[in-house]
Amino acid sequence: KHQLRKQLFNIGHPVVGDEKYSFKNEKNGKNLLLHAYKIKFMINKIKYNFKANYSLQLENFVKKVYAMKDFENGINIEIFNMIDKKIINARVHERGVGETDACGSGAICMFYYLYDTSQINNNSIILYPGGELEMSIKKDIVTLTGKVTYL
Repeated sequence: KHQLRKQLFNIGHPVVGDEKYSFKNEKNGKNLLLHAYKIKFMINKIKYNFKANYSLQLENFVKKVYAMKDFENGINIEIFNMIDKKIINARVHERGVGETDACGSGAICMFYYLYDTSQINNNSIILYPGGELEMSIKKDIVTLTGKVTYL
């Protein structure tokens, strides 16, 4: 009955709004706020696969940035949403390519900046459409781990 909620609480990521398994400052008194970027399941041998629909139209945003003429040779653009101090949702538009599934160098820059400005914890996760990247830092050396996919 409470398995997912309790497990998330035990690893330090309780469901926001959970009155039973939540930190005091994360209770909203209304609803559980649980979101999945991607979910897969099977019912009666039929596979279902759903992905979250982003409200931001990244291509339109990129066009506006390029229209400013500040980046004559183009620019990679990362957008992100911090879920909490350990988990970040991110998307990237790489110059000359368009939106890609992930960007290692962009992830390192984003993580270092957020860590350096005390916005994120060490040993954090960046969720890209292409998968998860685990990020950590020790003595100013950023380590990135995750599944590598060659296209």
